[in-house]
Amino acid sequence: MWGPPGTGKTLLAKAVASQARANFIAVNGPELLSRWVGAAEQAVRELFAKARQAAPCVVFIDEIDTLVPARGQYLGDSGVSDRVVGQLLTELDGLQDCPNVLMIGATNRPSALDPAILRAGRIDLQLEVGLPDTAGRLAILQVHNQERPLNSVDLNTWATLTEGWNGADLALLSNQAALEAIREYRAQGMSDPSQIQISADHWQRAHQSILSQRR
Repeated sequence: MWGPPGTGKTLLAKAVASQARANFIAVNGPELLSRWVGAAEQAVRELFAKARQAAPCVVFIDEIDTLVPARGQYLGDSGVSDRVVGQLLTELDGLQDCPNVLMIGATNRPSALDPAILRAGRIDLQLEVGLPDTAGRLAILQVHNQERPLNSVDLNTWATLTEGWNGADLALLSNQAALEAIREYRAQGMSDPSQIQISADHWQRAHQSILSQRR
């Protein structure tokens, strides 16, 4: 899966494992790398050995472009990158005899991947996970606010105002608005949490705060 940060690639991988009722092993590509000779290749072998033992299992490697960049690109690393790429390709070929293990990779830079990993029989399905459209943003906002005491907050309006925002941004906006309401509640000395209401003003303040941090 490839696309901008914060679009839910990890969440989608977890959903695949959940729907398949499979175990889920998640790692970041940089975590498997090491400056010690042979350590990174060993980490890759151990990862897939663990997945086979836990089968049915979904292995999710985030930032996979750091683990399998195009070979020959890093000439000053004593060939570590090339050896890691080769080891991962070997493990992927071995999965053909282990149908209960699925590997999913995620990256923001699909062009940086070694072409060999994308051929048929390895990672032969590429899915773009792009930024949500208006309907998608509305659905995300509804999920994050379905149990929150909203007072005169039009989520349709906020779905329109947040064009270009990803799922993580929308979650932050929802949480910031809730925090604004809690701060106001505490400042007024109120003692009953059930009286907290998240208003359009709280959302506006949260929105402005996030935009100011981006400048």
